[in-house]
Amino acid sequence: MLYGTGLAQSTAAFLRVVPDAAGAGLGGASQALPLGATDLFTNPALLDLNRGSVQVALSNLIEYNLFQYGALAVSFPLGQMGTAGVGLVGLNYPDLARYDQVGQLMGTFNQYNVALLLAFSRQMLPFSVGAGLRVVQMGFGGLEGGNTGRGFSLDLGFYFTPRQSLKMGLSLHTGYAISWRGGYQEAVPRQLQLGFLWQPPLLGQRLIGFVWGIDQVRDEPARLNAGVRLGFGFNQAGQPALAFFGGMNRLPLETRNQAIELGQLTSAERIYTAGAQLRIGSVRVSYAAWLHSRLPLRHLLTTKFEL
Repeated sequence: MLYGTGLAQSTAAFLRVVPDAAGAGLGGASQALPLGATDLFTNPALLDLNRGSVQVALSNLIEYNLFQYGALAVSFPLGQMGTAGVGLVGLNYPDLARYDQVGQLMGTFNQYNVALLLAFSRQMLPFSVGAGLRVVQMGFGGLEGGNTGRGFSLDLGFYFTPRQSLKMGLSLHTGYAISWRGGYQEAVPRQLQLGFLWQPPLLGQRLIGFVWGIDQVRDEPARLNAGVRLGFGFNQAGQPALAFFGGMNRLPLETRNQAIELGQLTSAERIYTAGAQLRIGSVRVSYAAWLHSRLPLRHLLTTKFEL
């Protein structure tokens, strides 16, 4: 599985990935950092902060021989009403082997996961709120073809600016069930994410930004995500012409029903992230990498542009 990148550990967990290299490189703590159309995947309340133009984003993990992961997002203004967004994200595992009871290879099959997201956001300074709908389909091809499962869930987002240098974002992905054609169901737990962005004035500009947040999936330990971004040449929308970032994510803050001890905290496995972003005109290209002690290095590339 791919949870070294935050992709798959349980049913529909591929949706926990931040499908934006700029956010992923910050340890996934981007609930309070507007990034563009991909905000509909993490916190729909951020969408209306990009009001004024149609934005398109395309992301993919560069691991074609092992799996295929990609995301497409589009956001567009609705005048004074707010901003809407449409997104599609998918993960496919190809060439999975199927053996009989005596160990003979019967053939191969693939397992796929697809989600369609629809979102709306409205800004009411100093607040912004958003909501979204997720439609998830999972299934198998090849030898296991024909068995599919579907589910629906809601996303709720909130964004608040208590002061110019400090932002706060909160997103809730409700729990739901994947109903399979065979008549059984798989539960997908709810996920609550709280994030902060602090940009202290430095030499008269906000060159550096610190992000951190708590990610809590029901019945799993709360985890800390954190990162830092150094940016140069910001435009009016707050996007840097050049940025470098790094972070750490999925550091457990507790065991179930009790606070985690210091020894567990220092020895816990964590994922380190790093990346960069370049903006030329209306085009932004971001790259991020995950460093995990148990899995190979993973790479995510995101391209964004405005229409």
